[in-house]
Amino acid sequence: MSFWNLRTTIGRKWLMIKLRSINASSDSNEVFKFKSVCYETPISPSKALMTNLSFTLKKGENLLVSGYSGSGKSAFLRIITRLWKTKSGTLTLGFLDNDVLVIPQKPYFPTGNLTLRQQIIFPKLIDDRNVSDKEMLEFITDLHLDTKFRSGWEGLLIMYAADFILILVNLIFVKPIGNWINTLEKSEGWFRYKHCTIRDNAESAAMYDASKFEKKECMRLIDKIMIQNVWLGCWELVQQSGTLRRVHEFLEFADNNWKEVADYEAEMDQSVKFCSDDNEVFKFDSVCYETPISPSKVLMTNLNFILKKGENLLVSGYSGSGKSAFLRIISRLWKIKSGILTIGISNHEILVIPQKPYFPTGNLTLRQQIIFPKLIDDRNVSDKEMLEFITDLHLDTVLKKCCGLNTPVDFEWHERFTPAELQQMSFMRVLYHQPKLVLMDDVSSCCSASVEQRLYELLDGLGISYISAGNRVSLRAFHHKELKLHGDGTYEVVDLRDDPLV
Repeated sequence: MSFWNLRTTIGRKWLMIKLRSINASSDSNEVFKFKSVCYETPISPSKALMTNLSFTLKKGENLLVSGYSGSGKSAFLRIITRLWKTKSGTLTLGFLDNDVLVIPQKPYFPTGNLTLRQQIIFPKLIDDRNVSDKEMLEFITDLHLDTKFRSGWEGLLIMYAADFILILVNLIFVKPIGNWINTLEKSEGWFRYKHCTIRDNAESAAMYDASKFEKKECMRLIDKIMIQNVWLGCWELVQQSGTLRRVHEFLEFADNNWKEVADYEAEMDQSVKFCSDDNEVFKFDSVCYETPISPSKVLMTNLNFILKKGENLLVSGYSGSGKSAFLRIISRLWKIKSGILTIGISNHEILVIPQKPYFPTGNLTLRQQIIFPKLIDDRNVSDKEMLEFITDLHLDTVLKKCCGLNTPVDFEWHERFTPAELQQMSFMRVLYHQPKLVLMDDVSSCCSASVEQRLYELLDGLGISYISAGNRVSLRAFHHKELKLHGDGTYEVVDLRDDPLV
């Protein structure tokens, strides 16, 4: 069987199925008549749209089919127009196919460089009714569609006038609003990014005791956002309702856990004492400590050690042995499990330089980064002295990238500078603050040997005591004692002044 014969046979069978339940009526008074008709969706036969429809529409009557979405209004029209077949029952039609015109729910206008006349007579190929242009224009006028046919100087004038008005609106309203939205989005982005950096660098910020600094920066950013939003009034409050709800949840969490924080601080106060002994930097007396995350992992079981003033200590050991933990204990970020730690220097006289360099974001100047975590330069260090710090550390390229000491920059410090430059910039804070004791967690690991030597020479020149954590052999030359951590709770103290290799 050829393709055309096959197509004809299939078409005839479909037509027989289609017309099986549809009859033509000889009654000139009936438009259609449903008798016990049942029909369903072809896609989902299990979904019956009508089970037993018996209904007659007389000629001269008009019918409204209503119902909620999906109830079968369009399906009813598909049954009448014979797009769908009935499952059972009989549908009697009192009209021929060419007497019916269907306007679908989705307007359809074929493409292909057609004229308006061709679209009007669609789906006919030719105008067999010979409707004149005058009659066509009357149709258009009756439907108030004559605006589509304006031409000549009137249409051109209207077009240019509309363009001119749109340009004025853009200049007066749209452009300023666009600039405002751009500024607002940028401010909100900085605020969210600030929170992310604080979260990702929480320990480094805590070691610097930078809570006041970060609080001020966050409030500055949020004040900037609120000032930009002040004219929006209540609408902005609605927009920020989700944020306010999260803030409320956080405050509830803080209230519920405040007792736990207070208990933690109380336990720390019991195990840490401050001594006025001028000869001791700190003293460990049978100290045992462990990691807060994994209490089962004991880092130190019975530490007894005294560091005298004027002595510098090197803490060494393999990765994970507890070098950074030792500095966290001294800086009181972690509490000790048992024993007593006596510290002979107050907290504000100790500066910690964490292993991960931390430079807060937020359009800060190089001067602000140097005096960090202080909010203001209470030492009144002049620009000349600041430049001397930079020169001593050979960081003239950093000064150039920052466009001077007092120019706010909006770049990300960790992306703009190399790891070695970041470590040296962290060391500039030591030169500015000049504490009595500085705790340095592997702060010269990315620096060359000559730069490392220069850093420690500057510390010795200023008379600053220091405790360094690291495994570089070259570090031993700058310290008096070495505390070797074995990672199993044991340790070894070596007097480097007696070591012939140093």
